[in-house]
Amino acid sequence: MRQMDSTIAKQAEQFARAAYEPYLFNHAMRTFLSGSLIGKAMKLEWDEELVSLAAIMHDLGLTAQHMGPLPFELSGAQAARAFLHGHGMPTERANVVRRYPRAASRSFMRDIGECYVPGFSGPNICDAIEQEPFEEEP
Repeated sequence: MRQMDSTIAKQAEQFARAAYEPYLFNHAMRTFLSGSLIGKAMKLEWDEELVSLAAIMHDLGLTAQHMGPLPFELSGAQAARAFLHGHGMPTERANVVRRYPRAASRSFMRDIGECYVPGFSGPNICDAIEQEPFEEEP
């Protein structure tokens, strides 16, 4: 899996690194890696740069710089959108980070369902990884 090397991706990485504690920065980077592996296993096509940008900035609302009166998902989405727009990304493309502001709630509900609802079965990362023989990079 390759890391995004566009100018805006490098700027976003610096922005996130400055905002996050090291553990949260590492989590954000692993989010892109895990999502990419799942997408590859499911043979999906996606905009790697946009997914990378969204992943690296998805927890900005948990940081002191971007915390606010709104739920952290929304505060973080506002910060990410402002960053993207401020760095020249067209508004329509930058707005993708705010398109589904309740996505975190759906994810939370899925997690609760997997733990507490008999018979509930959401997508499983382990199954996705087992079903795809990933190539080792040299």
